[in-house]
Order: sequence, then structure tokens, then C-alpha cells
Amino acid sequence: MKKAAIKRSREAISQGRFADAIQILEPLFLDGCEEPDVLLYLGMAYLQIEKAENAVDVLERAADQVEDHCILDMLLGRAYTATGCFESAEIYLERAITREPELVEAWIDLGKVLYFSHQYGEAA
Repeated sequence: MKKAAIKRSREAISQGRFADAIQILEPLFLDGCEEPDVLLYLGMAYLQIEKAENAVDVLERAADQVEDHCILDMLLGRAYTATGCFESAEIYLERAITREPELVEAWIDLGKVLYFSHQYGEAA
């Protein structure tokens, strides 16, 4: 059941159908599922439909389940940025970059966070 749901949600996300992914994964989450992939994809979908607070909650739970996951760190950085928590965003984006220095998206996101938090010198 979970594997099929993860596969369907991944397909929905890749096609830009974020609400469909949420409909697939949210019932599993509400039933107490702590499967990292369920949490990761649900958090990703929440982030895409601008439910950043929900994304933070779900992605933090995923972070409790796995170690050294640069994409998860980048998504948490984006979610915290969307909520205006720039300090937390900076921490997670720096972790993502430390784990995968060639993750261009994380560098771009970090530059935006530093700019928005008025750290212009570091953003440049």
C-alpha cells in the first residue's frame, strides 16, 4: 500500500499535480505513518501549494527519520524561508550545501535567504 502510494504521489508531483499527491499521502500521514518517503513527498507537495507551515512540520518529522539527506535539508530550508524563519532556513541550506556542494539550487536559495535577512555582503 505505502509503496504504491509513494509511486503514485511521485508521479503526481513530477506532473505538477501537487494536490493529488497530497490526497494520496495525507491519509497515510494522518494515520501515523512515519515512512520517510511519505513525509518527504508530502512535505514537497505542501511546499509547492504554499502550505509552508505544514511542509515544515512534515519535513521535520522526515528529518528525524533519516540522516545526511541533502534534498530534505534543502526543502526544509525552502519551507523555513517561506515561513519567514530565515535563521532556520540558513541552517538547513548550509547543511544541504555541506552535504552536496554541487547542489546549485541550495546555493541560490541560500543567497536569497541571506539577502532577505539583510546579510548583503554574504549574499554576494
